[in-house]
Amino acid sequence: MSSPIRISTQTARRFLITALGLDSMNEKNSTEQTWRQLGAIQLDPVATVERNHHLVLMGRVPDYQKGSFSQLLEAGLAFEYWANEACILPIEDYPLFEYQRKHRQESFKSELSRYAATVTHVKHVLHEQGPLSSRDFASTSKVYGGWIWIRQPQRNPLMFSPFYIELVTFKL
Repeated sequence: MSSPIRISTQTARRFLITALGLDSMNEKNSTEQTWRQLGAIQLDPVATVERNHHLVLMGRVPDYQKGSFSQLLEAGLAFEYWANEACILPIEDYPLFEYQRKHRQESFKSELSRYAATVTHVKHVLHEQGPLSSRDFASTSKVYGGWIWIRQPQRNPLMFSPFYIELVTFKL
């Protein structure tokens, strides 16, 4: 058995700061370069100051423009997925999640079948109107399902969509 590699705290700190892209605001950094260096950026709907993915990039990319992250999705370079948490991943990683998608599809099949009519409606609306946010599917009724949270019936299948419905996220 080999002995562990020992490094100083300062070396470890410098390595982590550089790996996370926090060492400098290099003017050449683009949104795509920074995102690919990080490998994924978590999405978080909480926006006390700004949404998480924008904060991450604002701290690393000079002159970051919010629309530049959505452009990665629009260009087909990225996809939204639940990889521990909701995040944006490089499209090259999509095949890596095939097993997880199939497993979750089977695990939640009965839950999703409860919303078959809503799924059909959502797919129809998306086909007719193009990309929309879950916010575009408003309802006054609420349901329990899948999770503890109470949500609008149209949003329940949308929460399953990263696993079961072949939808693509276009705008953040």
